[in-house]
Amino acid sequence: NARVEGSIEVREQGKLVLERGSLVKGTIKAIDIDIFGSVEGDIDCEGLVSIRSSAFVQGNIKSGRLVIY
Repeated sequence: NARVEGSIEVREQGKLVLERGSLVKGTIKAIDIDIFGSVEGDIDCEGLVSIRSSAFVQGNIKSGRLVIY
């Protein structure tokens, strides 16, 4: 289980995966994001944001594509 309070920015190609039990309070900026855990903040994604059934997201989402499972 990981907890981050602040911003996460992934500048390289690749996918940011937030596993079950993880919590991010702040802004996330990445190319692709796969969310199984919790996000309380805004998401800025150039590519695909995948929100899984175990995820909790509270905030604004800006993405190229959005998939909710």
